[in-house]
Amino acid sequence: MTPQEKLAPCEAKPSPDAEFARLLHRLSHDLKAPARAIVDLTSWIEEDLREAGTKVPEAVDSNLSLLMRRSLRMQSLIHDLMTYASVGTSNDMFAGEWFDVLAITLREVPDLSNYDFQTELGGVPAISVADLQTMLIALLNNATKHNPTGSGTIRLVTSEQSNGCLLRVYDTGPGIAPEKVDHAMQMFTTLSRKDNVEANGLGLPTVKRVADLVRGSFNLGPGHDGAGCCATVWLPNPVEFRLQCALG
Repeated sequence: MTPQEKLAPCEAKPSPDAEFARLLHRLSHDLKAPARAIVDLTSWIEEDLREAGTKVPEAVDSNLSLLMRRSLRMQSLIHDLMTYASVGTSNDMFAGEWFDVLAITLREVPDLSNYDFQTELGGVPAISVADLQTMLIALLNNATKHNPTGSGTIRLVTSEQSNGCLLRVYDTGPGIAPEKVDHAMQMFTTLSRKDNVEANGLGLPTVKRVADLVRGSFNLGPGHDGAGCCATVWLPNPVEFRLQCALG
């Protein structure tokens, strides 16, 4: 029996913010084209000024650069809002193809090439391929973005448990204080200044949303020997997922 067949009689846990997610998706979809237009227009203005040989005042050049940075940030925010809202919408269930999922994930986290990235993969959680990829991308982006050195070691370890799959991402970054963990899970919250780290505060909340929808759990803690950070996600296997659904 495949994971899809095991999950067929049981649906994912109903989300209390389902209507909010649908609204986010509609809004972000409608904002996508205008945001792209602002980026394109800013780029064309800069290009036209260069081709015309116009001497641009330093203040104008600085403002154009700022407009481009903020426009790209807005574009990234809209993309991540759509990703958040799309969690739980795919029925293509994961069946253990870790290397296929990881290959796609790595293309979405280019900064990972600067790190010693290590993996130990196993277990088959009850989750869609799309949601698993979304979760991995968010966790690995979080591990790379918040490391001020831009290098180090990142380990992705997934292991089969008696009733599910335990997924851990270890990094060698600055870590996170225990009293700030709950704060970091809130939407649009960043622990670093946005001028220092290009983040919009949706990565970890998206991971939490994925875990909640499949009746799993997510937490942050210290890494090996108290250094760095360890993001831990527990996901039920298909049998456990079905059991939890039956129990309500």
